[in-house]
Amino acid sequence: GGTMRPRSRAGVWRVRLIAMTASLLALAGTASAQKTIAVNIESTPPGAVVYLDSTEGSSLGKTPMEKVRLPAGSHTLIFVHEGYDEGRLPVDIRRWNHTYRFTLAALATVEVQAADPSATGAEVRIDGEPAGEVPVHTTVKPGRHLIQVGRKGYATFSRWVELRSGQVYTVPILLKPAAAETGSLLVTSDVPGVPVYIDGEPHGVTPTVVMALSAGAHHVELRPEASSGLPPFAQEVQVSAGQRETVQATLRQGAQPGRLRVLANIAGAEIYVDGTLVGGAPASVDSIAPGEHVVEARAAGYAPAEQRVDVAAGQQRVISLRLDTAEEGAGTVSVRSSVPGATVTIDGQPRGQTPLRLTDVAPGTHEIIVSAPGYAPVRRTCQVDGAGPCDIDVQLEAGEAALRVVADADGAELFVDGTDRGPVPWEGSLPEGPHLLEVRAAGYRAYAERIDLRSGGPTRVIEARLADDGTRSEAARAERDARARKRARSAVTHSAAPLPVNVAAVDLSTGWPWIAGADLSVGVLDMLDLGVGARTFGVLTEFEGRVKAGWRPIDQISFGGQLRFGGGVGPKRTRGGSQEKVNTAFFALEGIGSLHFSSLGALSVILGFEFHSDRYPPLGTGRENVGLVRLGGSLDIVLSARTNFFLQVVGVLNDKTRPVMGDVLWLGKRVGDSRIYGTLGVTYKFGEEAP
Repeated sequence: GGTMRPRSRAGVWRVRLIAMTASLLALAGTASAQKTIAVNIESTPPGAVVYLDSTEGSSLGKTPMEKVRLPAGSHTLIFVHEGYDEGRLPVDIRRWNHTYRFTLAALATVEVQAADPSATGAEVRIDGEPAGEVPVHTTVKPGRHLIQVGRKGYATFSRWVELRSGQVYTVPILLKPAAAETGSLLVTSDVPGVPVYIDGEPHGVTPTVVMALSAGAHHVELRPEASSGLPPFAQEVQVSAGQRETVQATLRQGAQPGRLRVLANIAGAEIYVDGTLVGGAPASVDSIAPGEHVVEARAAGYAPAEQRVDVAAGQQRVISLRLDTAEEGAGTVSVRSSVPGATVTIDGQPRGQTPLRLTDVAPGTHEIIVSAPGYAPVRRTCQVDGAGPCDIDVQLEAGEAALRVVADADGAELFVDGTDRGPVPWEGSLPEGPHLLEVRAAGYRAYAERIDLRSGGPTRVIEARLADDGTRSEAARAERDARARKRARSAVTHSAAPLPVNVAAVDLSTGWPWIAGADLSVGVLDMLDLGVGARTFGVLTEFEGRVKAGWRPIDQISFGGQLRFGGGVGPKRTRGGSQEKVNTAFFALEGIGSLHFSSLGALSVILGFEFHSDRYPPLGTGRENVGLVRLGGSLDIVLSARTNFFLQVVGVLNDKTRPVMGDVLWLGKRVGDSRIYGTLGVTYKFGEEAP
């Protein structure tokens, strides 16, 4: 046999270091091989029930959820919330502590109500599917829908609607008998613009034509504004099938009648005043109620001409109507709206304001849009042919605008015009126009803003920032301060996790080969800290700057990277008759993985690459450049809220040395670099984490 050579001290340290590194890597590998990963799940609004891949079986819980463990890999998160459309979010579960967020689309609500007994119990269909009998309250997905209401003996009510997320759409239904059993009614007054009610239901303002009234008796009312000083008017009228009746109301009591004379470019043309034939042109009406009237001239082969005229009490008004030759095949379109003066657009071209009668519309299908400020536009199609005029009666409804409100305070509530609308974040729609928004939360001053909403645009987002009003409970303040103190107490300087924001630390150390060292580190961002340092063994003093970025997915594990750079200087030595100074330059890239033991400390593994450029005159070799691969570990132990103890051991893996690191005692000759460096020291922490 032979004799066993004693293992060098450096070799023993190297074996121990490799064994410690292997243990740490095995522990990290075990953690990464876990089948589940902790993630966070949030939704807007909160309170959604969340399922994984299928709604069959148990749910994961209700949002918001923190550190819920899910199987790694590709999955679908399904969000279910009453009043909102089901949401599906494809996810790839790989990152610890990652937050998955989803915004649910509020369902639209359709309320079908009976405007009179004729509609109660009528069948309702939405997009062709039965939805019940009037009254109906149901929810549908946002988008375009067809609402139909019908019953035997009545004309079917049909309306296309475009519903937004969260919109509540209410439609009162007044079913009308079949066309063969209806007539029309013209209502005028000596004061224009007076609201008209038939059988208690509003039908625009005077003058107006009400179409498709059921044959029989009806109660007609005019209800002037109280401030006008005019008396109300009421009259019973008998409507005949296929006929037009006229109601002329005189509201100015004691006013003298006026006179009207109508001329036309076609002699003998029939002249109608408020729908009643008064003779051939030229025609005169010797006694007519003061106010606004509709005058029309008709003649065979000519398109009808129409004009509104205001007759003053006791005076004569003369007007002249011009009839143009009718275009071959041209048809008539009449448009009325619940809001007078609404703009009528036909095939993209503005044609006037309601009430409107056009006699020059070409045959075919036309798109008609009726719009007014503050109201949602209404679209209709009209088929113009020789079968008769196309009559359109539009009920304009106030437009709504989409709105989303978020706040930076927990437990906030939204109030609109003094009414509580629910928790923030809030998303829905509000009527077009001015509103007062308030966001209130306990312990904060209320946020208030006046806004003017307009329909048809993108969702408007309001970000409410609430200021502390100084009344939050001492318990809440104490809890916040305790969290900050805990984070600052458990902070260490050599792990992958950066220092907390606004926490600073000073390291004082000694070891081999560096006899003395000092470092300063400061937390500047949640995932970043900066540092500077200096170390010396007499022959060489090096200075460095440091940037460390890290991520701590869970409390027990952190990963990070560090960039170090700098250089050093030493005393002058004479070589070849001239004096030269020791100097170095370096940079290093390091990866760090750490295990944290709550507030007790951390154990870290460090793997890095360093490049050094050293000038060491005693050896007479000029500048030497060397690249090193280093592997090491560090142990930080928290002693108190302000102090830590640390131990760090690092070894060179590749077969490279730095001569300057071997001549620690300034012997002036090449001495082997130990290639294993050790440091121990203390840390002093100060400052506090930003709230």
